[in-house]
Amino acid sequence: MNAIEAIKETYSPEDFKEIANHGCQSGVCSQHIYYGDTIKFFDTYEEDIFDHIVCNYGTEFLVEMFEKADASLTHYKNDVVWCFIEMIAFEVADAMEIYHEECTVQPSDTHMYKTEDGELVYRNA
Repeated sequence: MNAIEAIKETYSPEDFKEIANHGCQSGVCSQHIYYGDTIKFFDTYEEDIFDHIVCNYGTEFLVEMFEKADASLTHYKNDVVWCFIEMIAFEVADAMEIYHEECTVQPSDTHMYKTEDGELVYRNA
């Protein structure tokens, strides 16, 4: 099983809709709330996660995430896993067209990052 399959087996279409609408910080990704959960997932599927993020956003994005985490490996792993879960949620929601009509979160606008002139950047606090 790869990381994408693991996430798709863990959450329902309704969960993906909620994650796509509100992000992981909303608590709906119940199996990946705590650092212990996200770090374990990261350590298990690191290569799959990195491949998926790099294919979509490039390696510089991962470097920026590490810098944003102030070089804290714990925070970095958590942010990377949440980013990955949100990416999968957006992909599933897009494929199933299950976004809520009043969705305020866009595929690249989550709690960690947003788009600026078509580029993915971190939100300023």
